[in-house]
Amino acid sequence: MYELALPDAVVAKASSAQGPDLHNGRALFYGLCAVCHGADGAGGELGPAIANRAANKTDAELASIIVDGIPSRGMPGLKLKAEEVTPLVEFLRSL
Repeated sequence: MYELALPDAVVAKASSAQGPDLHNGRALFYGLCAVCHGADGAGGELGPAIANRAANKTDAELASIIVDGIPSRGMPGLKLKAEEVTPLVEFLRSL
Protein backbone atom coordinates (compact mmCIF):
# COMPACT_ATOMS: atom_id res chain seq x y z
CA MET A 1 0.00 0.00 0.00
CA TYR A 2 1.27 3.47 -0.88
CA GLU A 3 1.30 6.28 1.61
CA LEU A 4 0.48 9.66 0.15
CA ALA A 5 1.73 13.00 1.37
CA LEU A 6 -1.31 15.23 1.08
CA PRO A 7 -1.18 18.96 0.39
CA ASP A 8 -2.10 21.02 3.47
CA ALA A 9 -5.04 22.60 1.63
CA VAL A 10 -6.54 19.17 0.89
CA VAL A 11 -6.17 18.04 4.50
CA ALA A 12 -7.65 21.28 5.84
CA LYS A 13 -10.63 21.20 3.47
CA ALA A 14 -11.41 17.54 4.15
CA SER A 15 -10.91 17.97 7.89
CA SER A 16 -13.28 20.91 8.03
CA ALA A 17 -16.23 18.67 7.15
CA GLN A 18 -17.59 16.51 9.94
CA GLY A 19 -18.83 12.97 10.31
CA PRO A 20 -17.63 9.40 10.22
CA ASP A 21 -18.88 8.90 6.65
CA LEU A 22 -16.58 11.62 5.38
CA HIS A 23 -13.67 10.17 7.34
CA ASN A 24 -14.34 6.70 5.92
CA GLY A 25 -14.83 8.11 2.44
CA ARG A 26 -11.53 9.98 2.68
CA ALA A 27 -9.74 6.78 3.66
CA LEU A 28 -11.30 4.91 0.74
CA PHE A 29 -10.44 7.71 -1.69
CA TYR A 30 -6.80 7.91 -0.61
CA GLY A 31 -6.47 4.13 -0.66
CA LEU A 32 -8.25 3.42 -3.94
CA CYS A 33 -8.60 6.54 -6.08
CA ALA A 34 -5.82 9.00 -5.30
CA VAL A 35 -3.13 6.87 -6.92
CA CYS A 36 -4.67 7.59 -10.32
CA HIS A 37 -6.77 10.74 -9.77
CA GLY A 38 -4.41 12.61 -7.43
CA ALA A 39 -4.71 13.27 -3.70
CA ASP A 40 -6.87 16.32 -4.36
CA GLY A 41 -8.87 14.83 -7.22
CA ALA A 42 -7.23 17.25 -9.67
CA GLY A 43 -5.88 14.43 -11.83
CA GLY A 44 -2.76 12.38 -11.91
CA GLU A 45 -0.50 10.51 -14.27
CA LEU A 46 -3.04 7.73 -14.80
CA GLY A 47 -6.44 9.35 -14.29
CA PRO A 48 -8.19 12.61 -15.10
CA ALA A 49 -9.35 15.29 -12.71
CA ILE A 50 -12.56 14.25 -10.96
CA ALA A 51 -13.07 16.94 -8.33
CA ASN A 52 -14.99 19.27 -10.64
CA ARG A 53 -16.68 16.48 -12.60
CA ALA A 54 -18.31 15.08 -9.46
CA ALA A 55 -20.41 18.22 -9.12
CA ASN A 56 -22.06 17.48 -12.47
CA LYS A 57 -23.17 13.98 -11.47
CA THR A 58 -25.93 12.76 -9.19
CA ASP A 59 -25.04 10.55 -6.24
CA ALA A 60 -26.47 7.57 -8.14
CA GLU A 61 -24.33 8.36 -11.19
CA LEU A 62 -21.20 8.66 -9.07
CA ALA A 63 -22.00 5.38 -7.31
CA SER A 64 -22.47 3.68 -10.67
CA ILE A 65 -19.14 4.99 -11.96
CA ILE A 66 -17.38 3.85 -8.80
CA VAL A 67 -18.86 0.35 -8.87
CA ASP A 68 -19.09 -0.27 -12.62
CA GLY A 69 -16.11 1.81 -13.72
CA ILE A 70 -15.75 3.25 -17.20
CA PRO A 71 -14.05 0.38 -19.04
CA SER A 72 -13.87 2.25 -22.34
CA ARG A 73 -11.70 4.87 -20.62
CA GLY A 74 -9.55 2.44 -18.66
CA MET A 75 -11.24 2.92 -15.29
CA PRO A 76 -11.97 -0.34 -13.53
CA GLY A 77 -15.00 -0.80 -11.32
CA LEU A 78 -14.26 -1.09 -7.63
CA LYS A 79 -15.49 -4.07 -5.67
CA LEU A 80 -16.88 -2.18 -2.70
CA LYS A 81 -19.52 -3.10 -0.18
CA ALA A 82 -22.70 -1.07 -0.48
CA GLU A 83 -21.96 0.68 2.82
CA GLU A 84 -18.59 1.87 1.43
CA VAL A 85 -19.97 3.56 -1.69
CA THR A 86 -21.99 6.26 0.11
CA PRO A 87 -19.04 7.57 2.17
CA LEU A 88 -16.86 7.64 -0.94
CA VAL A 89 -19.49 9.63 -2.85
CA GLU A 90 -19.79 12.00 0.13
CA PHE A 91 -16.04 12.54 0.15
CA LEU A 92 -15.99 13.20 -3.61
CA ARG A 93 -18.54 15.94 -2.99
CA SER A 94 -16.16 17.53 -0.46
CA LEU A 95 -13.30 17.91 -2.95
